[in-house]
Amino acid sequence: MRSPACVHNWTSIYYGPKGAGKSLHSARELLTLIRYLNKLYNKFPKLHRAIIVTNHKLAAELERLYLGREIFYFDDNNIETLRYCPRKGCWRGPQPHKLHACYLFIDDVSTFCPATDWPTFPQWFKKLMIKGRKLSVHIVATCIDPFDVVLPIRRATDRCYKFQTIWKTRDPDETQPALKHIFGWYHRRRITAEMLWKYGDLPEQMIQLRKIQQEELHERMREMEKAYAIVYDDSWAGSTHFFNRSGRFPNWRWLRGLRVSSTDTYDTLQDIAAED
Repeated sequence: MRSPACVHNWTSIYYGPKGAGKSLHSARELLTLIRYLNKLYNKFPKLHRAIIVTNHKLAAELERLYLGREIFYFDDNNIETLRYCPRKGCWRGPQPHKLHACYLFIDDVSTFCPATDWPTFPQWFKKLMIKGRKLSVHIVATCIDPFDVVLPIRRATDRCYKFQTIWKTRDPDETQPALKHIFGWYHRRRITAEMLWKYGDLPEQMIQLRKIQQEELHERMREMEKAYAIVYDDSWAGSTHFFNRSGRFPNWRWLRGLRVSSTDTYDTLQDIAAED
């Protein structure tokens, strides 16, 4: 079974107008993740099992099967529910410890942790949102405007997805006649976080046009011999390094004969620094 995208990205943001399918797609990703993890741990039963923490309200059947074991809810109005691991019988021991080894699905992240309130949030929460990778915490968040997301979280984002409605039935409304069927089509466009923060929420054609204009400007500057200044110091010097996280030397032909040390001096699975 193909692994869902959230397995390969530490922080993903789904954004788009209201009713564009962000929350629906996030819930579908959550269901795909459950099925993927079940197959993964059936194949490798000795692995520590990841859990899913979310504020999505899931279907009753999913709650009956997974709630309290593989899936846990957190309270939108109380971030303290994200402070400690909710597992019963966690391999890290019975003492309260930080949330770890989980997939965190946050619906409407801009209201859960608005940018204006970011300075008031406790330090442990900031570290969880920005440095959760060191605790194996994957984050999938939805919002309407990606620029409403606080800047430190945006800088830690790996991938963004823009959602747009193609066609759908009207939204359910308790003051309107009940709907027998709710269906429609929506479009999801993948965009790297770097491109989004650099060019803004523009159509792809406009982004390509701006890139072409930038290349034409560089070409004119080259003709005028004003493209780049010669750097005489080593400010922009770079080098490439190989690290062997497992401590075992891979039998790659192009690496034979090289001295490669393992990363025993640095614990790549270290815990986040002490809380406030």
